Amino acid sequence: MNKWGKQWTSKFDRMSAEISKKFADKSQKHTQTATQAILKKAGFTVEFQATPAAIEAYRTVIAQNVGLIKNLPREYLDGIQGAVWSSVMKGQDLGALTRELRTRYDMSVRRAALVARDQTRKATALMENVRRQELGITTAVWLHSHAVRYPRPSHKAFSGKVYELKKGAYLDGKWVWPGSEINCRCLSRAIIPGINDQKIQKIQKREYSRTP
Repeated sequence: MNKWGKQWTSKFDRMSAEISKKFADKSQKHTQTATQAILKKAGFTVEFQATPAAIEAYRTVIAQNVGLIKNLPREYLDGIQGAVWSSVMKGQDLGALTRELRTRYDMSVRRAALVARDQTRKATALMENVRRQELGITTAVWLHSHAVRYPRPSHKAFSGKVYELKKGAYLDGKWVWPGSEINCRCLSRAIIPGINDQKIQKIQKREYSRTP
């Protein structure tokens, strides 16, 4: 197990940088295209440049992804080794071990899917936040997704409220941004003075009406 584990771990290590770069490239392109489309509707044409802040955000996304991709096979291998040794020590049959391994495999697949979804939201939130500030936008409205089974009460209560892009919103004892916490599906809408004021007011009115 150690022999095969090292072989596949080394492959993940080599692939992690390439996969993470492609992921960051797509996230950056998607964010810029979406932002340009929104501004175009408002009558603005913006060409994004590779600024120091944007480059730093891009590198941050890659670094986070590399670490997570490298850890996935290690976590899976450790779980398998633990299951095998537990089965040996308890004198269980192969049927019990098979069921345990299948459970752990399903957990690993779900874990990988969670990481993928979580990183996509975090990358989008980070790059979007940087680009907005570069355009001189300073505030946004927090939008709760209303699509999660177990929403964070603080996120739900803050929906429709304004926060500073630079600082984020102070919720549950820390500064956070929409989509920056695990399993957070919250979004935001940038506030452009004189452009989308009425639309923002409608959103706030709708969100406040949902508050118990």
